[in-house]
Amino acid sequence: KKVAVRNRETLAEEAETLHRIIGANLPVLPPDTIDVDYEVIPLIVTEGCTLNCRFCLFKTAGDFRIRTRQNIAAQITAVKDFYGADLVNYNSVVLGQNDALAAGGDILTGTADMAYDLLNMSASYHRGRPHLFIFGGVDSFLAADDSLFDGLERLPYLTSINVGLESPDQETLDRLGKPLRAEKVRESFRKMQEVNRFRRNIAVSCNF
Repeated sequence: KKVAVRNRETLAEEAETLHRIIGANLPVLPPDTIDVDYEVIPLIVTEGCTLNCRFCLFKTAGDFRIRTRQNIAAQITAVKDFYGADLVNYNSVVLGQNDALAAGGDILTGTADMAYDLLNMSASYHRGRPHLFIFGGVDSFLAADDSLFDGLERLPYLTSINVGLESPDQETLDRLGKPLRAEKVRESFRKMQEVNRFRRNIAVSCNF
């Protein structure tokens, strides 16, 4: 009977409730979430994107903005009630939307720590460290300094950052309508390799 109740209509209603809680849609998940079969708890720390590339199919309305700490805390509290006893079946959090890395180290680490505690991630049925997934843009990734990575490294998560590079070729970037210089893309790729080489609990991936 419990299984039968969770039919298409009920699941659609639950999806609407979750969207109301986080106050936005999550247009796309980071590709690395395939490692946890896309079973992630969404929290919104930023809305919009700093670039709005012409080719992007996952654009969000309005200018880029960072959520307040109060809003994020309210999301986490409501999400805890929403998932209830089902929380033990999750050990992964995704911070949205499309350039959450631009929120900065304090917001990211504060949100991740609060989620770990309030959502009782340590009690998950899944073994090993919980996962934290974040999208980042080229500019926000290049702007991220050692203090931001130090903060993420200290978290009780394995953190995955996905950066949309798209192409190291200027003509291709122009045709895609991505307002970046190819030099920045190449610089981001070099920095990505450096972070992956020296950070034990952080992995950076990219899209081409």
